[in-house]
Formats: sequence, C-alpha cells, structure tokens
Amino acid sequence: MEGSNSAASKVIETKPTDAVIEKQPISPSLPVLRTDTQSITVDDPMGAYVVERTYKIHSAPDAKTAIAFLAHNPVIRMHEYLVVETPQENYGRDISGIFHESSGVPVGAAQLQEFDHGMLVIYAPEGTIRGLWLDQKAHAIAEHTGLTHIAQFSSIAPQGKMIAAIFPKLPVGKYQVELDIRGTPYKHNIEVLPAQVTELKPAG
Repeated sequence: MEGSNSAASKVIETKPTDAVIEKQPISPSLPVLRTDTQSITVDDPMGAYVVERTYKIHSAPDAKTAIAFLAHNPVIRMHEYLVVETPQENYGRDISGIFHESSGVPVGAAQLQEFDHGMLVIYAPEGTIRGLWLDQKAHAIAEHTGLTHIAQFSSIAPQGKMIAAIFPKLPVGKYQVELDIRGTPYKHNIEVLPAQVTELKPAG
C-alpha cells in the first residue's frame, strides 16, 4: 500500500562487487600475516583452464577468536580463502563456509550459535545460459519481518565459469527465495543458519 511504513515494504539490496567484503565490519580485527597463491588446473567440458587460488593468512590466539573473525568476513568468490592460524589448529573460510583447515571438515553448528547472520548463495540454474543471468536479481523475503533482500547475479569465478547471487550477511531465519527462470516464477523456502552458508542450486 502506498505510504505504508510496514516491514513488508522495506527492501535491502546487495551489490555484486568485491567491495561488499571491504564494507563488512571485522570483529575481531586480525591483520594479514601474508598472502599465498597457488596455481591449479581445473577440468572443464569446454577445455581445462588454470586458476590462481589466493590465501590470506591471519593469526589468532585461540579458536574462538579465529571463528569470530571468519564469521564476520564472508568470502564471495571461488578460489579465494581466508586462513586463521592458532596455537591449537588452523581454521579456514571459502565460499562454502568455515572449516578446519587440516581436514576440510566444516566447523560444527554448536560453535557458531552466537552469531546472528549467515550467508546465502544462489547459483544460476543448470541447463541455462549462465551469461544471461548477469545483472538478473534474486529476492529473499524474510518470513518473520517481511523484509525483502535483493542480490544481483554476477560472476564469482574466473572466465565467468560460475554465476551466482550472493547475500553475504542475512539475518538468521527463514526466507522465501524468488527469481525468474526462463519466464517461469521460481519460489523456494530456505533457512539461514548462524555463520553458515546456505547454497541453493535451482534446476533450469
């Protein structure tokens, strides 16, 4: 309704740029010790290609500090990693979430319950032309407040090999995701969990 001040009329839009990360508050602040790179070959039906993985290495006094830092610093591109070294073990974060670096096993939900936000990644549907998704938008409507969050599809991997709409920091809770696939409305209910990454891969 025009002139309404209800929560349902409010919209928050996320811009698909790396600057999203720079604008996020860092809590706690951990300086970069060093940056490492590694070149790997990726197999692809259209031909293998080389990508460069980037690792930003930080240091923390304990696991709690390391996990808090990673929870507040989402990674929004493939082949980019944050690593935090502690005296006990190292922790990492990539586009899929926070993990124990030695094993690759995700950090358990029990260690993440204190955080009030999570991340949502919606990949361009398989079977569609990925390039056509650039600049298209996805909507995530909060069940509890009616607040609509909007993210734009953009390239998250070298050579445009992967397209996704990313919501780096959504408040924890249930959402209805809405987008348009080849003229057909798509709706899907998801739940965003504390400091975890929810991935949605619609069928084309």
